[in-house]
Amino acid sequence: MSVADNADTKERPFGFWRRSFAMVIKEFIQLRRDRVSFAMIVMIPVMQLLLFGYAINTTPRNLPTAVLLQEDSDLARSILKALENTAYFRFTKEVHDVAEFDNLLLSGKVLFGVEIPAASSARCGAAIIRRCW
Repeated sequence: MSVADNADTKERPFGFWRRSFAMVIKEFIQLRRDRVSFAMIVMIPVMQLLLFGYAINTTPRNLPTAVLLQEDSDLARSILKALENTAYFRFTKEVHDVAEFDNLLLSGKVLFGVEIPAASSARCGAAIIRRCW
């Protein structure tokens, strides 16, 4: 291998960027000639923006929910009513057994489950009193 061959294989400074810039210019010239490709380059992202921005609603509403109410107290009922008032949940099933609760979730009949354990009002009341002191 001669010195002249070795000099040709060396990269000139900014050679990569020159070639890349030339390729970009060539592609824009080609786009100016081909109106269909230019329209697709512009219109497809605009259509996606409209679909994902306005047409597809990602806010969950009225999701079917099961309730496992192990304690029927004022606090438990007020928690359930507060959840229902958010309009995110629609209580479709009220169960009293953990196995039935799990079956509803696993079968896909409900998407969410709310479990109010027994003696939760006593623990919540104690926690509220401790925080006040």
